Amino acid sequence: KPSNIMVPTDGPVKILDFGLAKLTESAEASDDDTTRTGGLAETEEGTVLGTVAYMSPEQAEGQKLDPRTDVFSFGAVLYEMLSGNKAFANDSKLATMSAILREEPKPVENLPAELDRILRRCLRKDPSKRFQHMDDLKIALDEVHEDSESNRNPAAASAGPVPPRRIYWIAGILSVCAVAAWLLRPKPETSTGPLVLKRITSDAGLATTPALSPDGKLLAYSSDRANNGDNLDIWVQHMSGGDPIRLTKDAGDEVEPAFSTDGGRVAYASRGGGIFVVPALGGEPRQLVPQGSRPRFSPDGQWLAYEISAAGVAIGTARREIWIIPAAGGAAKRLASTFRDAASPVWSADSTRLLIFGTSVVQGSADRFIRDWWLVPLSGATPAQLGMSPIIQEAGLGRAGSNLPALWIGDFVFVAGQTNQTTDSINLWQVKINSTGKISGKLEQITSGTGREGNPTAATDGTLALTSTQFRSDLWMIPMDTSTGKVTGELQRLTDDPANDDTASISADGSKLVFMSNRDGAPGLWLRKMDTGKLSKVSLGRALPQFPGISADGRQASFTSGFKNGIFSHTVIGIEDGKTRELEFPAQTGPFGISPSGSYVMAPGLDSQGHAVTAVRVQDGERKEVLTHQRLELLSPRLSPDERWLSFHARNSDSTRQLWVAPFRYGQVTPESEWIPITDGKSMDRDPVWSPDGSMLYWVADRAGTRGLWACKLDPVSHRRKGDAFEIRMFRGARRSMMGFANSGLSRPAVARDKIVFALGEETGNIWTTKLPQVGK
Repeated sequence: KPSNIMVPTDGPVKILDFGLAKLTESAEASDDDTTRTGGLAETEEGTVLGTVAYMSPEQAEGQKLDPRTDVFSFGAVLYEMLSGNKAFANDSKLATMSAILREEPKPVENLPAELDRILRRCLRKDPSKRFQHMDDLKIALDEVHEDSESNRNPAAASAGPVPPRRIYWIAGILSVCAVAAWLLRPKPETSTGPLVLKRITSDAGLATTPALSPDGKLLAYSSDRANNGDNLDIWVQHMSGGDPIRLTKDAGDEVEPAFSTDGGRVAYASRGGGIFVVPALGGEPRQLVPQGSRPRFSPDGQWLAYEISAAGVAIGTARREIWIIPAAGGAAKRLASTFRDAASPVWSADSTRLLIFGTSVVQGSADRFIRDWWLVPLSGATPAQLGMSPIIQEAGLGRAGSNLPALWIGDFVFVAGQTNQTTDSINLWQVKINSTGKISGKLEQITSGTGREGNPTAATDGTLALTSTQFRSDLWMIPMDTSTGKVTGELQRLTDDPANDDTASISADGSKLVFMSNRDGAPGLWLRKMDTGKLSKVSLGRALPQFPGISADGRQASFTSGFKNGIFSHTVIGIEDGKTRELEFPAQTGPFGISPSGSYVMAPGLDSQGHAVTAVRVQDGERKEVLTHQRLELLSPRLSPDERWLSFHARNSDSTRQLWVAPFRYGQVTPESEWIPITDGKSMDRDPVWSPDGSMLYWVADRAGTRGLWACKLDPVSHRRKGDAFEIRMFRGARRSMMGFANSGLSRPAVARDKIVFALGEETGNIWTTKLPQVGK
């Protein structure tokens, strides 16, 4: 409690007067409303001890306590440091205890999202949902501290001067200056002046894809506030204040709103339902086109541009097209029709051209392409290449195809980009462009938050709105009979922490689970014993492990443990004895995972003739190719439980993948004539995994812009598909899904006899605004 926290003028902050640990205590009433019973040497069940306002729920109920109760009390003190108010203060001790048991404290304004998440986790009513150890809490706070030290936290509105004594408390209690550094951080600056962000929405879930009306008076955006994360609706609110108005109420996601030039209408994309237009302050939506995304009105109000994903699958895997339609409705017309891929239309100020990302086929060559930004005239004239690819690469943002033009206002084009590939941070950048479309200068970074900043939109006066979201992944489980594909229970969360947990593999009996996590501050392979929930790190002392696997009996795990001088190191480790065996793989052959018996590590890659799958024998490191193909890339190889069959998927086009099963004979290459197709190759089906009895295949499937789990029964003799493939579960919610991962393999299923485990990503965030200094100058 605060009265026991002593702040000297120099030296460490101290916590004094451990009154509850004393054998006897002569208690007097105090401002702290401390409740004590004397004569106890330890805290016993059924006894209520402590200062009421800082008690945990289990302490208030007199239950048996463990160190997790201190996590809650710490959270109560931290809440008071940050807000200046007690988390559960009330008129009487009884009312305060009731609030601790039943109520949530009011949100603290203007906190970085990660610090807010840490605070809320400390104050969970259920001890199992809090940080389980103070060491884990300290790691989480250290990460916030490191981010603030490097000035990468999302900027927030200034909360006014911070009392010096509060800063000393924070520095002392956290052992780091995490909160103080954030409160006193410098605002990010650009060459055009300071960029100060102000949060506009405060949704607990996801508010995203904002749109400002041309006059800057209205803000439209997508939010799941009405559906507890199930789907996104379009909302609109006055920038001057007041409650938002809900414009849509459909069961699917409505996203990417765009105001008409007069501000009277809002166009939006309905995932699976096309482009709609609705009056800005409420009314009946009207469909303009049956499919499409990214609707954008031209500045002169005559046209609406939009994008179509030609294959109707996940973003980044389909060929896209650019179309325009009269704003009032009518016949649509395709632009840039000669491009292999065209995306992200952005209007020029004079409404005569669209700035797009495009992949153009090199004349006279069917397999050579130019990926760049292009200006496409509505007149049908030849598109002009802007030469953004080298500028994007020079800024360290990767390729032009992953950094799309997002907004063109005044003399600048804005793009969201990621420079540090080891973090999830995405920031907003700008580059100067003149009226003729000539790019000049370099990209400069204008935001510096630790989240995913993007979706910029602007009004004519230079007001800019953008999203700042955070992505995390946790492990989830569906109880089921995996030999039949029958679900037997409800979806359950296995992990719940600020870390990213993904890429799971499980023993056949479901007792041991290995997965990737950065829960201790560094990426690593972790083991969870499913009966107790106990966690331990497997990859001690190794950096950036990946591709984890566990044998069927749970005795061995394997993971890629390093890469040096063109060689992958892959470690096979005994779960109980810790004994390791190191295997080496050349760079063109990446290790994937251990076989059910622990005898082999399978590796997809390249050979002199094309693509191949190699089996490496753990016993002696001997390597034998088992599959080859000149054209198709062969991925995600997994041996059946009896190790007589091999499942894999092939990259048969840009927008599709096909599942196969083939006989496995170590030392022999199985000819393509013996491959057995499991899917037809017309959809995006990836990462097949066998059931422990070998009777079923499970995989990650993309369908109509969402991702989930599918399965099929196999004939026990021929191993051909027996009956139709069927859905286990698709994750269509906006906030929680499989769609936010950089690689679909991170969410691949781990299949045991009675359960299936996988990773789901969760995106949360809000809308922020700022003023662009260069507009109007």
